[in-house]
Amino acid sequence: MNTPSPSGDSLLYVHIDNWEYQCCGTVPRVGAELSGTLTVYESESPGYRASAVTGFDPRTGLVRFGSIVAQLGYGLSAPDGPLFVGLSWHERDARPTVTGIVEQVVEKTGRFLPIGEDRTLLIDPDSREFHDVDEATRWPEEQLESGGAATIGVVVGLQVADLRVPSDAEIEDRLADEERTDRTLHLTGPTDCFGSALPRGGEYIVVDLGDSRLDKRGPLAELGGVVRGEVLQASAMSDLDGELAGVLFLRPDPNNPPAELFVRLLIDVDCARMSL
Repeated sequence: MNTPSPSGDSLLYVHIDNWEYQCCGTVPRVGAELSGTLTVYESESPGYRASAVTGFDPRTGLVRFGSIVAQLGYGLSAPDGPLFVGLSWHERDARPTVTGIVEQVVEKTGRFLPIGEDRTLLIDPDSREFHDVDEATRWPEEQLESGGAATIGVVVGLQVADLRVPSDAEIEDRLADEERTDRTLHLTGPTDCFGSALPRGGEYIVVDLGDSRLDKRGPLAELGGVVRGEVLQASAMSDLDGELAGVLFLRPDPNNPPAELFVRLLIDVDCARMSL
């Protein structure tokens, strides 16, 4: 595996997954201007890691690397161990945002390896290599097989022009949204699990989470017993007669109630505490 030596100490090195620029936005190229949010993740390889942490606020999740500020990534409770800074233009919540000029583009490649009991194809961390390029490969020719070539994304060396940290008000709004998300359950089950009448958005209903007919998804999926909550969404579901992958959510007809409903339920605070 090639372990790179960054060419300039003044540059901010950020990792960008290739789906970012395959979807939309500016394809990273030398001389281009890039903007995006900064998030800290655990690093699996020694290449282009984040510099030493100089500050961390556990409540807001803001991590400081000298003059650079980034948001702690999902799944991390603290910025411990080897880390890297990721740049994205798809994050919608309040995070530090950087704008800069691309001085260097380093493409990350590797090899697929079947991992786990289900032999899922993941990228072998020991196979990662770094290659200087002028422009990222937008649509790489990957080989989805054991040992096949994989293009992971790029590391970009940015000459930072502007760094914006969210305001206190923006951070408080984000924390409130995260707290609500942590109390939101996605429930799928027979319509009668949700009361005698079709639930509607904004209503408060009582649901027995111990009902074995319910499929529960979300941070509180293990919560049982009778709970009260606000209906954020109540939808009938259709698979479009199997013509398309996925599910289409439809407004249920009270005159012809569906057999099953999908309900997003914001569990009351007191009921959510039952899971603690």
